[in-house]
Parts: sequence; C-alpha cells; structure tokens
Amino acid sequence: MVKLLYYIDKIHLIEYGRFVTNDTYIKLPYGPVPTKTLDIINSKSNLFEDEKKYIFKYLSFSNDNTRTITSKTEPDLNELSKSEIAVIDSVIKDYGKYPANKLVDLIHQENAYKKAGNHDCISILDIIADLPDDRKTELLEIIQEDSETNQILHDFKLC
Repeated sequence: MVKLLYYIDKIHLIEYGRFVTNDTYIKLPYGPVPTKTLDIINSKSNLFEDEKKYIFKYLSFSNDNTRTITSKTEPDLNELSKSEIAVIDSVIKDYGKYPANKLVDLIHQENAYKKAGNHDCISILDIIADLPDDRKTELLEIIQEDSETNQILHDFKLC
C-alpha cells in the first residue's frame, strides 16, 4: 500500500502539480515511505486522543509483522477530487497487480529514489527531474504558489 502511495503522489504531482497525500517521502530500504503515514503506523500509542479516535474509527492494524492496515469502512470518495480518484484508479490498475517484491524492484529503478541518501527525504525536484524543462518550470511555479498559499494559511492560523 505505501509503495502505491508513492506512485499515486508522483503521478498526481506530474499531472496536476501536487501530491494527494501532502506528505514527505523518505528513502527506506524497501522503497519511499510517506513520513506522516509512517508516524501513524509506528506511533499509534503516541497520537493525541482525537487522532486515535479518528484513526481507529476507520482503520484496523494487524498485530503481526506484516504491518497491514485495513479500512473498516468504505472510503468517502467525496473527500477526494476527480483527479485524485482518477490517479488512484490508474495506479491500482497499473501497479496494484504486482507483489510487494516486484514493486520494490520497480521503485529501486526510480531516479529520485536512487539519488536520495538512506533515510533522507526524496526531493520533489528529483521526482520531476526527467520531465521536459518547460513542464518542470510549470510544475515548480505551481508548487511555489501552493507553498506560498499554505504558508499564508499557516500564518493566519497562528494569529
């Protein structure tokens, strides 16, 4: 699942200029891992009570080494944009058929993954590095605009 999230975010970034998860990926031995998601998986006991209630209402976690997370309910697709749903469907169709070891092999071929140091963040610049220059420039402008908007909203919340 986590490996599929990387492809969902990568493809949505390239096509629409933003990640679906709004997460940061780090390079781990078996592939990129979204940091917030990893925190949830690893630190369920360290979450705030409201976060625990929300997470445990919708997700169940295996108690074995598989670290499987299962949804307890049908997803509320109204929370996702049409572009997000389309990319998720596309990634499931294209990559969902592969076993985990095949996904690991595929991800290990990704240039952004190769460039990152172990346990380092995977750069958005490296994710889009193979695109034509004009598309890279366009995406960087979109990302910059979005980061400025997010900073303004963040600063507004602090007032």
